[in-house]
Amino acid sequence: MGFSGNFFRISLGVVMSSFLFSCGSGDKNKSKDDLGVDALVADAPKGDPNAISEQAMGEIIQSIPSPVEMSSLIKSIGNEYNNSILNSTEKISNYTTNSEKSLAIGIYGADLGYINIYEKTYSSLNYLNAIKGLADDIKVGQFFDFVTLKRLAKSNKNVDSLLYISTTSYNNMDEYLRQQKRSGLSVLMACGAWLEGLYIAGEVVKEKNDQELVERIGEQKPILDSLLKILTVYQEDPYCADLITGFENIKKEYSNVSVVSEFHEPETTEVNGELVVLDKSKSSVKITQEDVNGIISAVELVRKKVVK
Repeated sequence: MGFSGNFFRISLGVVMSSFLFSCGSGDKNKSKDDLGVDALVADAPKGDPNAISEQAMGEIIQSIPSPVEMSSLIKSIGNEYNNSILNSTEKISNYTTNSEKSLAIGIYGADLGYINIYEKTYSSLNYLNAIKGLADDIKVGQFFDFVTLKRLAKSNKNVDSLLYISTTSYNNMDEYLRQQKRSGLSVLMACGAWLEGLYIAGEVVKEKNDQELVERIGEQKPILDSLLKILTVYQEDPYCADLITGFENIKKEYSNVSVVSEFHEPETTEVNGELVVLDKSKSSVKITQEDVNGIISAVELVRKKVVK
């Protein structure tokens, strides 16, 4: 996925942040078969996540586009910052199980990426507090440099560093969870980030039906397929089973959407201290307004249930 054929300017720190949640660092235009999802899951007994190696699981998760990408596009099309579409941090006490907390970390992380892309650092503190608290609860808070992040969040001038350190914290948490054979929580973090990024995009499309953003929504179809295949390994867990049902409903709305992607290495150059990236990848997306409306509605239903 990407901003096909278009220039976008972002500082070096923001480039690094596009790998939030260990997502987006892989070849985003690989098909689900290229990623090995089908083969990995086919050989994995249901309910036995250890049947998939931690390295393989990590590679699959890394193929998921970063929600920061979506937020960058939303800002680039001229849409104004809208705090009301984010998940309120006042709901944090509603998340009581490790599964709920892991998914919430992903959701709040996507919201934090949106906040930081718009340089609303004054709003970052509440979300940093929420994420840190949830991370502590699932025993990965030690990887979250909260003191430094809190200091950086006090000034818009530090947004690049804020994004970079947030990225590092999430990557470390993800790696640790996989090493400790707790990949299910890492998967839920990725699912939460993906769901919230798609939800935010859908809310923006309802206000401004930008064609490029519509295509980015369409391009999520193979990503959803990959997430569902990973989740099936954990389907004996009631929380994951419910999430699978919700994601399957979203998948139904993608049934008539077609995506054909051709990956080419991006070209980069530095201009006036900024990194200019030309994404030469091309994607052909066939998606109707009816498809978009159905996807947005299905995403809203799943998101409403999980954010409580």
